Amino acid sequence: LSMVLIFAPVLFEIFLIFCDYVLPKNIWEIDKTDLLIITHPAYPNPKIDMFWVEPHLKLKNGKTPKAATVFENKLGRNWQRFSWHLGNWNPGKDNLITYLNDVNERLSKSETE
Repeated sequence: LSMVLIFAPVLFEIFLIFCDYVLPKNIWEIDKTDLLIITHPAYPNPKIDMFWVEPHLKLKNGKTPKAATVFENKLGRNWQRFSWHLGNWNPGKDNLITYLNDVNERLSKSETE
């Protein structure tokens, strides 16, 4: 697993790409994907929201995962967006690690539209 960090000051965004992110077994048609997380330069104050994957994910049964039907071009790549939102974010307690734990929890579910 490697990570790429891109700071886009014009967009007020920080792009974190986790390359070859290992997916939970027996849920997805593929074993790895690149995972994109976007945050703000004022991190950790603003809540991290949503995540993107490329290549796109389908469940083992061939269906599209819940809240992942939108595709967006970012950094010259076509990403599948998981429109998934945390309920609570405490900048004094939460961080990238706790967010990745929540992403893993979402990716461990085989929910469909």
